[in-house]
Amino acid sequence: MMRRRRICLIAQPVALAVALALVASVTAQAPAPRPAQKVALRSAYTTTAATIGPLWAAKEGGFFDEEGLDVSLTRIQAGAPILAAIHSHEVPIAFVGGQQIVEATLKGGTYVMVAGFVDTLSQSIYVHPSIERPEQLKGKAIGVTNFGAITHLAGKEGVKYLGLEGQVTFLATGGPPETLAAMQFGKVLAGVFQPPDTLRAREMGFRELLNIAKIGIKSQGTAIATTRQWASENPELVERYIRAAIKGSHRLKTDQDFGMKVIEKYTRVSDPKLLKETYDFYKDQWRKDGFPSLEGIQKNIEAAAAGIPEAKTARAEQFVDLTFVNKIKASGLIERLWGK
Repeated sequence: MMRRRRICLIAQPVALAVALALVASVTAQAPAPRPAQKVALRSAYTTTAATIGPLWAAKEGGFFDEEGLDVSLTRIQAGAPILAAIHSHEVPIAFVGGQQIVEATLKGGTYVMVAGFVDTLSQSIYVHPSIERPEQLKGKAIGVTNFGAITHLAGKEGVKYLGLEGQVTFLATGGPPETLAAMQFGKVLAGVFQPPDTLRAREMGFRELLNIAKIGIKSQGTAIATTRQWASENPELVERYIRAAIKGSHRLKTDQDFGMKVIEKYTRVSDPKLLKETYDFYKDQWRKDGFPSLEGIQKNIEAAAAGIPEAKTARAEQFVDLTFVNKIKASGLIERLWGK
């Protein structure tokens, strides 16, 4: 009996060793797990103004990659072109001006803002040197990127502030470079710009008539927008996209050298002085947490009411889905980036 017990005791370690050897053999033969494949995602933006900085920083800082997204960026004109691209899901998620999302949704669109990064009008009205007083703009045209774009809203607010409401017209040029060209060739005598385009306007001999940023008007400018359908069908992609943008905003605000390089690449401004001026102008405007401004969106609604009757009973909450930013905040990402 004792001899049989001794054999069993000896056999157990042997059996264990054999089992471990078999496991090691199978493990060695099994292929190593592949890293998760990144999801290709087309995205876009509508302006060369550095309000779009968090998007550019997410791309250049590798934060989309961190979130498992292979994002390609393109610039699409504000208004109908970008709205069509989002609606068709050709570009399912993009950085756009909040005004156009509000107006398109009031007209029956199914767009929604899922995050926001600039919520104060920061444009300026620049004029031809021959315009010395605001009243000289009466009956003249002001260039904006497109109707419903943030430059259009800023222009309307600026004109109202100057006491010229209803006394000037607006011309959609297609973008800041095109507005500058229209001013250069006399097609319009004024244009609405943000840095670095304000700097280009000065270089071309135009002068600032009104700095709208100093009026302090809240308005949801830069926002991340998609359709409700796409957000519902791809919630994980939406969340990862916003997370990357929040990380991009953090890197922009805390790393001046990186921020200036990003702005240089996308705005094609190479003068260090102009880059520094542009960076300083936007540094405090980029939001840390990605939450859209309900106060700013309400201002967008008020601006839309002049031409869209449905705006009179609309509320800011109709145009946003805060699910994603609330979830991101609850995950602790904001606190990890910025502290308590």
